[in-house]
Amino acid sequence: MILRVRVGSGAHGTSIGGQDDRDEMGICLEPAEFVTGWPACPTASTARARRSSSSSTSGTPHGTAPGGVANRSGAGNLDVIVVSRLAAERFLGYLNAQKGAMTGETGAHTNRPERVAVHGYDTKYAMHALRLGLQGVEMLTTGRITLPAPEPHRAYLRSIRRGEVPLDEVVVAVSEAEAELTRLATSSSVPAEPDRAWVDDWLHRSHLAYWAATN
Repeated sequence: MILRVRVGSGAHGTSIGGQDDRDEMGICLEPAEFVTGWPACPTASTARARRSSSSSTSGTPHGTAPGGVANRSGAGNLDVIVVSRLAAERFLGYLNAQKGAMTGETGAHTNRPERVAVHGYDTKYAMHALRLGLQGVEMLTTGRITLPAPEPHRAYLRSIRRGEVPLDEVVVAVSEAEAELTRLATSSSVPAEPDRAWVDDWLHRSHLAYWAATN
């Protein structure tokens, strides 16, 4: 692992008093035996077994229960996702998914029915939908994302999460951010495509250097 950072509400500054698990993402360089040979990659069951063995001996808190409402991660759990890329154009997709769950559109679902019962909508999905819109706009405008979310956006996002903002107002705010993000997707000064040649060269060099150091 060459990078491991905190993400989620803790990084965005939108967590509320011990309600969140700890979300982390990282970038890993695979050992040579995962890339070459037959089979190059372990089967899903083998990978799960390796993760289970590694987690049980590491001494690091982790959640191993299956998903769903009964077993969703809670405050204090460690939720780790290891990824290798993130594309700006996915903001709209993530935003729409969160918005659909927030408003209960056909095919969408919430795993926080207690929030819907109290506030009439899933306040956490609502907060994330607007956060994604605001951050997507910032990224396509400036080329970067400020963490934690800057004020006054952060206070407003937290008030949404606490259920202090009516659903109609949230829908308007999300729709405005979505419209601006859609406009910027074709008119932003940020490059339309990443420098794939540079990334590819960096990946090759990093893997070779890592394998040479471990052999």
